[in-house]
Amino acid sequence: MSSLLQGGYLKEVSKQRRGRLWRLCARTSLLREDAGEQYYKHLCELRMEDHADVASEIGRDLGRSMPDIPYIASPEGQERLRRCLLAYSAHNKELGYSQGMNFIAALLLLHLEDDEDTFWTLHSVVTQLIPGGLTRTLTSFKISVLVLCDLLKTLAPDIYLELEGLEIVVSELLGMVCPQWFISLFVNALPLPLVVKLWDIIFLEGSVAIFQIGIAIL
Repeated sequence: MSSLLQGGYLKEVSKQRRGRLWRLCARTSLLREDAGEQYYKHLCELRMEDHADVASEIGRDLGRSMPDIPYIASPEGQERLRRCLLAYSAHNKELGYSQGMNFIAALLLLHLEDDEDTFWTLHSVVTQLIPGGLTRTLTSFKISVLVLCDLLKTLAPDIYLELEGLEIVVSELLGMVCPQWFISLFVNALPLPLVVKLWDIIFLEGSVAIFQIGIAIL
């Protein structure tokens, strides 16, 4: 990650190139091809009566998903976001819909014009980039916090000792500070222009970059 920062890489990625970069790193085209031409269309056409609770949960979160971004708050943006999240909940039945997924999908929608590309890139983020994958029980998040705690103790012992001096278990403190780092990949935790640049690095280097960024923030 340091080589990308020192080389000024983050300054070089335009918005036009960013969507293409994310799709390439997520292997979006391969996922689409493997699933078949009609798979995403089939998901979008499914009736959700049997999953009314999921549809209701998604509906409640739509208005909370980047409300300050005009496109996401627009009727078109809200409908695209709803369609993507409903389709993904039908695709990944074990996970369904989970906290943080709406923010990830919303940011992808801002950079990917094709809905099916957004869907498959979301799949890659949820299953590959988020450490341990996104889970409804937040098990992977709790494990990530413990890993971050160990890394902090090893790589930045002075900071770890300073946090320990606050008379609170460091892992518990980190658990309160960094949910948005691991659950929504820094969306709502940092300014959006910075978040998209950090996503470039995360897509390029994988989930290890999330821990590196976390250590740098601390």
